[in-house]
Amino acid sequence: MAAARFLLTGEHLVCAICLDVVTEPVTTPCGHNFCKACIQHYWDTRVIYQCPLCNARFPTRPQMQVNTVMSELAIGHHKWAQILENQSAHDILCDICSARKDMAVASCLVCLTSFCETHLEPHLRVAGLRGHTLSAPLSGLEDRLCKNHHRLINLYCKTDQAFICCGCMTTDHKNHHIVRLETEYESKRAEVQSAITARSQRLRELKLFTTRARVFNEQLIRSRPGLVAVIWDRRRTAEQQAEGFIKELTMEISELDKKRDDLEHHHCLDEHHRLVDHHRLVLLLSSLPALLNKDLKNTVVDFKLPDTNCVRRCATLLDQEVTLQRLKACAVDVTLDPDTAHCDLIVSSDGKAVMLGATPQDVPDARKRFKHHAVLSKEGFRSGKFYFEVQVKGKTSWAVGVASASLNRKYPVSMSVKNECWVIVLDAGQYRAYGSVSSAFNLSVKEKPQAVGVFVDHDVGQVSFHNVAAKDLIYVFSGLTFNGRVLHPYLCTRSDRSPSDLKPLTITSQSLPN
Repeated sequence: MAAARFLLTGEHLVCAICLDVVTEPVTTPCGHNFCKACIQHYWDTRVIYQCPLCNARFPTRPQMQVNTVMSELAIGHHKWAQILENQSAHDILCDICSARKDMAVASCLVCLTSFCETHLEPHLRVAGLRGHTLSAPLSGLEDRLCKNHHRLINLYCKTDQAFICCGCMTTDHKNHHIVRLETEYESKRAEVQSAITARSQRLRELKLFTTRARVFNEQLIRSRPGLVAVIWDRRRTAEQQAEGFIKELTMEISELDKKRDDLEHHHCLDEHHRLVDHHRLVLLLSSLPALLNKDLKNTVVDFKLPDTNCVRRCATLLDQEVTLQRLKACAVDVTLDPDTAHCDLIVSSDGKAVMLGATPQDVPDARKRFKHHAVLSKEGFRSGKFYFEVQVKGKTSWAVGVASASLNRKYPVSMSVKNECWVIVLDAGQYRAYGSVSSAFNLSVKEKPQAVGVFVDHDVGQVSFHNVAAKDLIYVFSGLTFNGRVLHPYLCTRSDRSPSDLKPLTITSQSLPN
């Protein structure tokens, strides 16, 4: 029996020098066993090499090697002593004694009964009982029993995920996928390790993400401070989400590590100790599914750090926004000149809006009045830079830009391009640009503008048009030569008096630079 083996060999495992169970046992030529450290220290302090126990002398100092058999016996004895120590707090009594119960010395795993020395005697003598499996006294045998069949629970039903006995195989779990409890234990041990590996990998990915996010943010702060505000909120939200996942996965890995250690402990036990550990193993395996069945897809951060192209696009958008802000610094106060407006047009009293009237206006036929539905501003600019914005929201036909004071007022813009007029036009759903050549350019506009910003730079010969809301550049005329000409803001509306074209074109007020 395992119990007898350890009890008999325990006293033979004592080192005669330290009087404790041997550690790294070595055997002298005379056959006695000592701790390797003890015998080496003993001989280090003596001139004559002899056995401390029988005083046998050796001509030279023996070269001692660890006795592997003795070492395994010593390890087994330590484990056995630990189990007995744990059981000492709740000593197991004989189940057969009726009056004064004696201490049990063994448990029968077939009878599922604990016996004192007297009542154990038949198991050592009777042929039919000698085949039963005996172990050191075990507590809680009733916990190891199937409630239905009163047999030892030593099987696992993978179909129902239940711990069963051999009797259950022929009743409630007939034709189910049944494995030995030890087989399920090995399977779960592998699953736990796989779960730890998967979580550790996801943990590394999340930590790498947070590190890259911080580095990315630092690089933006150094190189493009304006971009930080563009992506800060989403990045910070994702970083907080990742930190939550890191905390959650760290706790799960810690829990799985404990489960793995428990499973490894069971794996290292000998047959008797596994029987002692049986009930704890059942509880351990029962607690694993909740951890192992978690879907790690739920720990994916819903955010990707922008790649180089994305950063470049963001930088472009930012540049456009910064550019538009710079242009707005050149804003001028513009009012429309009613003396230049076609007779069908009505200019507002503040000179900021123009719209098509229901009937022609009774106005003088001045030389500078347009013969088509256009109007110029009172203000003209001969040099430097200037910027203004026009609201075109809701209108389906319009023209906005700048024109020279010497522009021929008799002809529409499409016929006056050679007369120093630079505009963009919306007509029949198509955007076009008219400049200092006779042909028009069809434009590809990403987003329909609600307001158009117009910027003129006399010094470099440039007129550019911007979608104010989208902060996009619509079109730019460059390489122009104004030769000191006075340029006026130019607005034009259609003449078919449709509801959309009765809406005004409005020059929006800008915060003027100090």
